[in-house]
Amino acid sequence: MTKLLYFLIIILSAYIAQKITRVVIRCLNKEIKDAIPKLKEYSRNQNLTCTGLDKEVNIFYLLEDKKKEELGFITRIIGWFEAIVFATLAIIIINNSAKNVLDIIKFLGIAASGWIALKIFGNYQQWSGAILGRSVFYIFLIGSIINILVAVVMIALFYLLIQNGG
Repeated sequence: MTKLLYFLIIILSAYIAQKITRVVIRCLNKEIKDAIPKLKEYSRNQNLTCTGLDKEVNIFYLLEDKKKEELGFITRIIGWFEAIVFATLAIIIINNSAKNVLDIIKFLGIAASGWIALKIFGNYQQWSGAILGRSVFYIFLIGSIINILVAVVMIALFYLLIQNGG
């Protein structure tokens, strides 16, 4: 295959991965936003003093609204980078060193685990909240996994299509 075709397949795979990931993340964040009034009402009904909840809600809205508005380009750049790197890695492995499907999965799994671990270490502070922190962390984790998986699966599908003369 020509380098231009590889390039186009990688970019298309990254684009599709980003679109799917954004839809999922948007839906999950909406679920958190919808749950916040219920959490506040519960704390009021139980006469709980939840200054921690108020602080976490404020941080969530700051991250979700203002940070996205002012610094959203960074998240998009990292998402595109992630999808392009793993799509490229999938092509390299498939073309050069893949003995079987399990070898491909094992190598990509190790690489993805390392990448996600680096991202976790870098963002730990924003997930340290006791109430919303875990939810935000899981949304981040799901988003990273979907982005990587979709990019790699798209490469595999294109590769199979090309190999079968499609």
